[in-house]
Amino acid sequence: MLRAVRFACRLGFLIEPATQDALVASASGLASIARERIGSELAGILATHRGGWALAHETEVMTAAIPELGRLRGFDQMSPYHVYDVLEHTAHVMNATEAFTGCVTPPELAWAALLHDVAKPDCFTLDGTGRGHFFGHPRAGSEKAEQIMRRLALPLDVVRPARALIRLHDHMVRPDSRSIRRTLAKLDRAVPGRAEALAFELLVLKRADALSKAPGCDSYVSELGEVEEALRSELSAGPAYRMADLAISGADVLAAADIAPGPAVGRVLADALDAVLDGRLPNDRDVLLREVEAGRL
Repeated sequence: MLRAVRFACRLGFLIEPATQDALVASASGLASIARERIGSELAGILATHRGGWALAHETEVMTAAIPELGRLRGFDQMSPYHVYDVLEHTAHVMNATEAFTGCVTPPELAWAALLHDVAKPDCFTLDGTGRGHFFGHPRAGSEKAEQIMRRLALPLDVVRPARALIRLHDHMVRPDSRSIRRTLAKLDRAVPGRAEALAFELLVLKRADALSKAPGCDSYVSELGEVEEALRSELSAGPAYRMADLAISGADVLAAADIAPGPAVGRVLADALDAVLDGRLPNDRDVLLREVEAGRL
């Protein structure tokens, strides 16, 4: 069943009506198929860059493959910022992501687009005016998405960055150095060594998300263009967003401060990185050493 969907996606074909009826009628049978087989076929569907089409047009098969997606179908978001239910919104985000990447979507970004709102039903609340909210859904969604992807036996080099993208898809990124460095630091902590590439993928996901909401929300897309320019500018300047980027090392701290080797050294370096990320101190060796010697770090 999933292979039929994959072929339809890869070839751009519709499935013959009687076969389509059989897929819908038999979709529940996927529950008896090995999870890793399902994961492999889903990865193949996403690799065709028509995953959004599959979710929207082969919903029964896709939700049988990932039952958690079934709760998104018909889920009214009760929000002025959304004109689609959660599943329709997700399909639009996937289509937009594929368009923004020119159908060269990295696997972790494709999975993040598919699962970015998977926890919305779990986090839904109504306020006194009848408006829906989904407080905490990025964190809850990142955890649920990791469970799903691990169940499907996806490789960790896809699972971990996808989880990071989902966790940060609602994170506010501003077109200034502090916000850019903070975002890079968050991504590097989640997936060491991949922060810079993931920062651009995160902006794609955020653009796709904004375009898939209600009319008027797409104004954020132009702001994200400014953020991307700021990101490129910051990266060209060589920002310090990791401990290894600091102009001082643990040995420097031991030489400059009256402390013994141990966790205290790491805390000093962490404080130094925090000050650099915030822009309170430059990443300058002499300046940082003076702060260490004075006990201000």
